This record gives sequence, C-alpha cells and structure tokens, in this order.
Amino acid sequence: MSEKDSWPVRYTLSVAEQIYRRRKARGWSAQKLSNACAELGMEFPRSTLADLESGRRGHVSVAELLVLARALDVPPLLLLVPVGTQEETEVLPECSRDSFRVAQWFAGEVPFPGEDDAAYIASIADSWRVAGDSPLELYRAHDRAATAEMWALARAAGMEERAAAASGPGEREDFAGAAAALRGEAERHHAGAANLREKAEALGMLPPSR
Repeated sequence: MSEKDSWPVRYTLSVAEQIYRRRKARGWSAQKLSNACAELGMEFPRSTLADLESGRRGHVSVAELLVLARALDVPPLLLLVPVGTQEETEVLPECSRDSFRVAQWFAGEVPFPGEDDAAYIASIADSWRVAGDSPLELYRAHDRAATAEMWALARAAGMEERAAAASGPGEREDFAGAAAALRGEAERHHAGAANLREKAEALGMLPPSR
C-alpha cells in the first residue's frame, strides 16, 4: 500500500473535506481563512491550505486543527468527524463506524462503538460514564447542577417580586410559597454541585469551578 493510500492520509483528507465545506459555507476564500488563522497567532499559508484540501498534504497537526476550527467558528470535533455529511467515519485503519457514535466517543460520552451496537451503546451510555468516573461527565453534571441552581434562584426572585406586588394576602402567600420552594430547589442543586466537587477531589481531579 502506498503512503497515499494509508489510513492517516485518508483520515486527513476527510478532515480537509470538512475544512473545505465549512470554508465554502462561510463564503471564504482560502486566503481569507489563512488570514483568519494568522490573526489568531498561527500562520497557515494559503498554499498550505490548498495542499491540504487537495490531498497533496497528508497531515494536519492538533495545533493547526484547533486554529482552523476557531477561525471557522466550528467545534474542532466537527472537523474531526463528519457528522451530518457522512454516515460513517473510518476512525481507525479499516474500521468504519457511525459518524455520530464516533463523535460521541471523541467527546467521552460512550465507549468505542462496535459494528452493530448503536442501540446498545445508547442504552449503556449513562452507566458507562458513571462507572468510568469520567472527568468529562463529572464536569458536565456539575455544570448542569450549577445552571439549574442559577435558574431556580432567578425564578425565585421573580416570584418574590410578584409577591411584593400582589393585591391580596392570598395571592401574596401563593407567590411567596412558590419562591420558597424554588429557593429550596436551588439549595439542593447547590449541594449537588458541592458533592461533585468533593468527588472530583477524592478522585484526584481538579474540582470544577463554582
């Protein structure tokens, strides 16, 4: 097998196709993308971009990928995995899998998918993440708890304002009771986030920021 037919080159070409697709969707020339990369602090000459998109350049570094993704305002994952444009991705040599499942694997949401286990992967995703003490899942759970706390507090404040403006004692009590319930909900989410930070420390991870 020639170097041109090797999996690393094939995979790089898949990434290059996504770069080209995203560039064209923005109506950008190769030079404009090159200029955007330079503005981010990394030179990516137009000629190098042309070589990448045409397949003459069979590699792209992680640093280059990150700068290109930022310049194109797209998550790096969508340059690595053609979700929505290709049904399957050759994620390893001679090993193609459903593109969305590959993206989930990249993001730490599911284990590496087998050939015919899409439904199985979906069914075990939650237990797999928890059992593996995944830092990604722990941080996601903390983010969910912190966001839920914020929204509960905002809704409680709104109810308190309505209670203050209520025309009668019955209406005032209803709004005040709803506000108290929401503040209780916020406290539970706050405690949940604190427990997750403690768990992170116990596992030797940097705890998520408050």
